[in-house]
Amino acid sequence: MWKLSNGFTLLEVLATMVVWMITITLLLPALVMINQERNGFTLDREARFLLNQELESKRSHGDPLSEKIIEKQGRVFQLIRKEDGSLISICVKYQDYRDREKTRCVYWHE
Repeated sequence: MWKLSNGFTLLEVLATMVVWMITITLLLPALVMINQERNGFTLDREARFLLNQELESKRSHGDPLSEKIIEKQGRVFQLIRKEDGSLISICVKYQDYRDREKTRCVYWHE
């Protein structure tokens, strides 16, 4: 009579659940790290986009950049202009996903 039953026993279901739990436990930290790295790439792309906007503004209007603070998507980006002789740089500072300060700069000669 037991041979005619179709389905899984409780032991088989529990063994499957244990295997799934171990697999999830091993993969979850890697998935969290991938998500954080993706957020870091998004922040870096946003910083480069802001730098390109400022360069285009400089090229088209000739406006000298004064220090700006821009807030986008809950992050604060600080644009800074530095001059060293004929070398001019525009830098953007921001906090990355690990709350480290990052700086991206572009340089040109006048």
